[in-house]
Amino acid sequence: MLTGKYASHETINELINQMYRESLTTLLTEIKNNAEHYAVIVDETRDCSGHEQLSLTVRWVSADYVVHEDFVGMYDCPKTDALSITLTIKDMLLRCGLDIGDMRGQTYDGASVLQGQMSVCLTLFSSAEEVARVLQSKDLSAETVKSAVQMLQTHYTNLRSTDVFHSIFEEAQRTNMSDLVQAPALPPRRRAPRRYDDGDASHQWENPEDYFRSQFNQPTLQLLMSMEQVLLTAVNSPPGFGSINIPQNLVDMYTGDIDMERLSTQLSLFPAVLQAHNSSSAAERPIMQVTKVSTITDMLAAQGRGTQSLFSEVDKLLRLYLTVPMSNATAERSFSSLRRLKTFLRSTMSERRLNHLLFLHIHKDFTDGLDLKKCSGASALPVSEGGFTSAKSRKIV
Repeated sequence: MLTGKYASHETINELINQMYRESLTTLLTEIKNNAEHYAVIVDETRDCSGHEQLSLTVRWVSADYVVHEDFVGMYDCPKTDALSITLTIKDMLLRCGLDIGDMRGQTYDGASVLQGQMSVCLTLFSSAEEVARVLQSKDLSAETVKSAVQMLQTHYTNLRSTDVFHSIFEEAQRTNMSDLVQAPALPPRRRAPRRYDDGDASHQWENPEDYFRSQFNQPTLQLLMSMEQVLLTAVNSPPGFGSINIPQNLVDMYTGDIDMERLSTQLSLFPAVLQAHNSSSAAERPIMQVTKVSTITDMLAAQGRGTQSLFSEVDKLLRLYLTVPMSNATAERSFSSLRRLKTFLRSTMSERRLNHLLFLHIHKDFTDGLDLKKCSGASALPVSEGGFTSAKSRKIV
């Protein structure tokens, strides 16, 4: 017979809740204090009990250009259509105190959202499959990889033209698959709840072709490529080269975030960063030409906050560039943690307990640093008043 402290399941759940709240507050405070903008990574999966779980991850960049992708929560989503997911994301951001106006990037795995719709992009898969087969070969050279990827990119660029996409869409409409999928159609127009309605009329596509073309074409990638090209051109330019031409798509997108006149001036001075790096004693060998944005961030971080303040607008452009996610791998990893926690033996676990345990399991660094006495309340308080450590000793057989 052993003697110990007994705690009911309500007490354990409340203690887990306090630990979760403390860890989440620490994470959100760190994000708000170090990042002006953020991006979201959203994905959904079905757990062992058949519930659709929506995973939300926040991506942000610290002052020293370190990219963070932090899991925020897993929420039971009753529907997986676009409107339900959008409202769920807005509700999650509102609960976390993150201003949706500061969001600068979104990444979704939207395969389930298009369930029941005819895809007009079936012709893409054959060419991508051929390139994938080549890239998996053991007799592969770097030149072959580069050539195959460039040809696939050229092929996709040609498919984005208006005439080619129109022919693909018409071919999809002529295909007799009415028994399997529905014909291409505009999504139903739904009005958002009053608490999310800002009074502006929602955008409405004129026809299904324009709607599906907007999903096929991703101008965000072109925007990121323009940002990368501006930064690399500026840092590799000779001293006194003059002003750098800023593409119009950057001006249109980030005028509210960046002072374009100051950015142009700072970009003309930006070659001095490379010269300062090559002349410093910390540089192992001089850099003749910068080919990656990560090299620029390493140079600025090594030269300290003074240099970053001097190039404040370039600093903003770099952090905006790094904020946009390129994959949803972090959300996929959260699904692995979900499967470890919610098994068939724990299939009746409540959504609240699951979310709290999942957050504490993924963010082990926050969990290990928690003050358990602070989480459990004042040790002198009775259990009825919020204290856990004063519970009476019970006999455990």
